[in-house]
Amino acid sequence: MEDRVKVVVTGAAGQIGYSLIPRLIDGHTFKNKIVDLELVEIPQVVDKLKGLVMELEDSNFPNNLKILVIGYGSIGKRHISNLKSIGKIKIIVL
Repeated sequence: MEDRVKVVVTGAAGQIGYSLIPRLIDGHTFKNKIVDLELVEIPQVVDKLKGLVMELEDSNFPNNLKILVIGYGSIGKRHISNLKSIGKIKIIVL
């Protein structure tokens, strides 16, 4: 059994992402696995993710090891398909 999982969340700066992301790393969704987050957003709102990342870092989420914020001009179905082919990556499209 793998003890790490990578979760890619697109549209992470939105209200749904703001309430969903803590639930992904609270230890209930993926049990005792370490969750590496990749938060994907368009460049115009990447700054909004800074507040969310600060809150996640200040909170006690022992299952979260790494947070990567990615700003893309647009993320299309082809890019998501490429991510799926990399390996064990959980992709959530909001």
